[in-house]
Amino acid sequence: MKEQTMDRSVYAAHAALESDHWWFAARRKIVTAIMDRLDLPPRDKAEIYEIGCGTGGNLEMLTEYGRVFASEMDEEACAIAGGKCEVATVERGYLPDAPRYADKTFDLILMLDVLEHIPDDRAALNALKQHMRGDTKLLLTVPAYKFLWSNHDVLNHHHRRYTRNGLVDLLQAEGYKVSVASYFNTILFPLAAFERLVISRFRPKREKEEVLSMPPGWLNRLVYSVFGLEAPLLRNGFGFPFGISIVIVAERADAPG
Repeated sequence: MKEQTMDRSVYAAHAALESDHWWFAARRKIVTAIMDRLDLPPRDKAEIYEIGCGTGGNLEMLTEYGRVFASEMDEEACAIAGGKCEVATVERGYLPDAPRYADKTFDLILMLDVLEHIPDDRAALNALKQHMRGDTKLLLTVPAYKFLWSNHDVLNHHHRRYTRNGLVDLLQAEGYKVSVASYFNTILFPLAAFERLVISRFRPKREKEEVLSMPPGWLNRLVYSVFGLEAPLLRNGFGFPFGISIVIVAERADAPG
C-alpha cells in the first residue's frame, strides 16, 4: 500500500524553509551527532540512502559522509530535491511496494520523519532489509507520543506517533536489533506540550495556520540554539527520557556478530 503524499502547501513550505528554519536545521544537527557515533566507511567509500527525502533539505549534509542516493514518492518534491544537490542521485519510489535501487545495499539508510507517513510500517521495515548487509545501519526519526497529536499531524498525513519502547518493540519484532534509542527535542518539550494540549484547544483549526512558517530571525536563532544543545549530548551517548521526537539506530538482527 502506497503512503499518502503531504498536502502541496506543506511541500512548498518545506522547500522554502528547510535550509534555515530552526526545526530542520536543528534536526540535521541531531542527525549528524548520531551519524558521528556510527562506524561508517570513509567518505570516499560510504554509500548512503535517504528514503523519503522530500524536497532534499538533508542531501548536502549527507554528502559530507559519502555518496548519496535518495528516493521520494512525490514527483514535484523529487524534482526539487534533485535540483538542490546535483551530486546526489534522486529517484521516485516509495515503501513498501516500490523501493528504488533494488539491486543495491548501503552502509547507512535514513528515514527522517517518514515512517509515520506509511500506512503499514511493519511492511516498510521488512522491505528495507533488501538494502541492508550485515553492517548496514538504519537511522530513523519519528514524532513521539500520541497525546501530542494535533492538526499538524493531520495536515502532514501522519498515521501515528510513537513511543520509544513501542518503536523498539516494533523493530525487534520485524527482525532488527537496536543500538541507539532516545527521545530528542527534549528541552522544548514543555512548551510544545503546553501549546498542543492547552493553547490549541482554544484556537480554531485552520490548515493555513498549521503550515510551517519562518519565525522572526531572533526567535529562529534562539530556538535553534536551544534545540541544538542536545546534539553534543547525543553524540556522546546520552539518551533523553522524553521528548517531542525519537531517534533510533538499528541493524538486521540476523547479521553476523
